[in-house]
Amino acid sequence: HAETSFAEWRPISVSYLYEDAIRSGNLSQCERYYDLMVQDNFTLAHLIDAQVGLIDITSLPSPEIDWPSNMRDCYVENTYSTIVNAYAARASSQMATIAKWLGHDADAARFNTTANSLTKTLNLLNFDRATGKFCDGVCRPELLPETAQAMPAQRGRPSGHTLARTTNHTAWHSSVF
Repeated sequence: HAETSFAEWRPISVSYLYEDAIRSGNLSQCERYYDLMVQDNFTLAHLIDAQVGLIDITSLPSPEIDWPSNMRDCYVENTYSTIVNAYAARASSQMATIAKWLGHDADAARFNTTANSLTKTLNLLNFDRATGKFCDGVCRPELLPETAQAMPAQRGRPSGHTLARTTNHTAWHSSVF
C-alpha cells in the first residue's frame, strides 16, 4: 500500500517492478502493473512545483527515517526533499525504460523528460558545490524564482556527490540511495 505509506515508497514501488524485470528478464509484471504504475502518482510527477522544478512534498506522508536516533545525520525535513526528489527522478527514469520495453514511446519520452528535469534541478538547487555534498533540501535559494525565494535554505548535509544518470541502469550515484 505504497500510496498511503512513507513519501518515498511510491517511487520505490516503481523500482521494485523495474528490478524484477532486470533481474528475471521477464516483463510479465511490467505488463501486469503498467497501467497502475504509469500514473504520475507513483513517480510523484504530479507534485512538481512548476516554478521550482522539484517535488513539493508537503502533501505527502513524512519520509521514512529508520536510523536509530543516535545515528541520524541531523536530517532536516523540508519542502523540496533531496531524498524524495532523487527517488522520484530514479522512478521516472525507470518508468521511461519500462515504457520503452513495452512499446509505449510517448510515455517513455514523458518520463525521460521528467527524470532529466528533476536530476538537473536537484544538482542545481540541492547540491552545495562548496562542500561537494547534497543538502537535505534547497541549499541555493538565490537560484529559486523570486516568488519562492522567501523559503529559507536547508542546511542539513548528508555526504554524497552529484546525481549521474546514464543509459546503464546501475549508474546512479548519490548518497540518497
